[in-house]
Amino acid sequence: SSSSSSSSASSSSSSAGSGFVHAATISTLSPTRDTVQPIQSLSMPSTTSTNTSTNSTRESIPPYDSENLPLLAKIGAVLQRVYLKLSQIREQQAALPEPIGPAHQEVVAQLQRSHQEVHEAIIWCGSQIRHLHSTTLLPPQDIYRLSHAQSDMYASLKQLDLFKSELEQLIHNGKAPPMAVLLITRQPFPKPIKQNTSGCSSRDDVTSIRLFRGARTKIRIAGPITAFTCYDEYQKTRERTLVPLGDLMMGDSDFLAIEDLRFKKGSRLKMVRLQFSVPIEYITGNGSSSVVALESEPSHPFIVVTNESQWEYSEGALLKKDAFPQPEVPWQHFANVLQVHYVRSTRQDLRAPARPLSLSDLQYIHQLQFKERTTVHQKDFDRFWTWLGRLIHKIRHQKPFSQLWLAGLVYGFISKDTAEQLLHDTPAGTFLIRFSERAPGKQAVAYRKHDTDRGLETRHFLISPNDKREIMSLPDFLGTKPDYQRLVKLATVFYPPRTGPVEAHIPKDMALADFYTKRLSSAPTLVGYENVAGVAELDI
Repeated sequence: SSSSSSSSASSSSSSAGSGFVHAATISTLSPTRDTVQPIQSLSMPSTTSTNTSTNSTRESIPPYDSENLPLLAKIGAVLQRVYLKLSQIREQQAALPEPIGPAHQEVVAQLQRSHQEVHEAIIWCGSQIRHLHSTTLLPPQDIYRLSHAQSDMYASLKQLDLFKSELEQLIHNGKAPPMAVLLITRQPFPKPIKQNTSGCSSRDDVTSIRLFRGARTKIRIAGPITAFTCYDEYQKTRERTLVPLGDLMMGDSDFLAIEDLRFKKGSRLKMVRLQFSVPIEYITGNGSSSVVALESEPSHPFIVVTNESQWEYSEGALLKKDAFPQPEVPWQHFANVLQVHYVRSTRQDLRAPARPLSLSDLQYIHQLQFKERTTVHQKDFDRFWTWLGRLIHKIRHQKPFSQLWLAGLVYGFISKDTAEQLLHDTPAGTFLIRFSERAPGKQAVAYRKHDTDRGLETRHFLISPNDKREIMSLPDFLGTKPDYQRLVKLATVFYPPRTGPVEAHIPKDMALADFYTKRLSSAPTLVGYENVAGVAELDI
């Protein structure tokens, strides 16, 4: 019976941690045995006393519309009560006798009501999270919190499923076989991972595995955990590749965080998923035991790249799969998924990124690439990624440019016309750096210059090195141009400041001093254009 119960518990879970967003997170689940802890990243009101006595904890989950709280805090408050309620269910269910006698029928009825109450609360939280994600452009910090809430909500649902199945077995069969499920509770996927390089670039990239068990289940971890990858298209054939982990043990905590996860071979630009397996010794009521292998569900997809030239394609393929659970999605959903992938790709922390995609950035992308349509269709993605993918690749892999970008010294997402409006009242020598709209991956400089005939005007220069064997860094190029004197610095925040998007106009050499690689005595020959009379004006 222990073998069959293990199989049923494993198959009952459908998509560990799956959902609308896959932020790279570190587990906030405490390794304390069998207790699902509240998510500490959410700002939660104090809804219960810290006293853990029976009278103080056996309270109903509050009505969802009765608290005058922001929705994000309300979700956290409801989930916190879910965790407390699951702890109560565990305690009561573990105390039931086998078989259940008439004296315990009221306890059974109360447990069934508690199961239903917890289930409804989890479903409500899930619907609110999906609603927020599909109707609101969220700052990265809120996306991070919601992703944690969703992951922990899913774990709570799996724990509840175990409790419900266990109680049903007690009611109908007089005893409950051992039940458990292995879940990936935190994961850094989906993202490309460099072959034979640690997939953990920050503490948010830790992969966490947790064992959940029934209230009456006695289990012993019988050996080290193993991991393997399988291609998406090979799921049916179960073709697997072993991932070396050494002798990692879950131990008595039922919890394991893996910080150094490496993949020795590339995946040939195909998506793979990760699964874990752990040998479990089940101990039955009569004292007998049997060992079975308990497997987790597959992780979110990822691609193992062999070199950086594969990154742009791989990230685009993963973003496309992540953003489109169906062919057409709300713009807000697409933008929120894009935010997560952008923050990860530019090696930032989702909880406090130095430079998120701001509301203005997202509005610019929405207008330029999707004509402000309320929905985004999958067929429009490839054209969009050809433009944005090259820009993110540059931010990710070119250190001087990345530093300028994160510091707000590259304005980036601004149209040619808006740049001219922004610079209209500024003196000669003021300039900003923006992304070209027509030349993917290129930057243009918009700057103010005095012309003897036309007076003060805004000109544009498309940066494109003539000699590709000797590419000059952007700071060095800017340093050689006497027409560029004061650099526009952008405020690097999600919500636009009341004073406007521009934080300061900084003298060029002061802004770029830390980024110059060398002092050049003469300006390089570059192919570009200026928006002046007699020169064809290009839309870039």
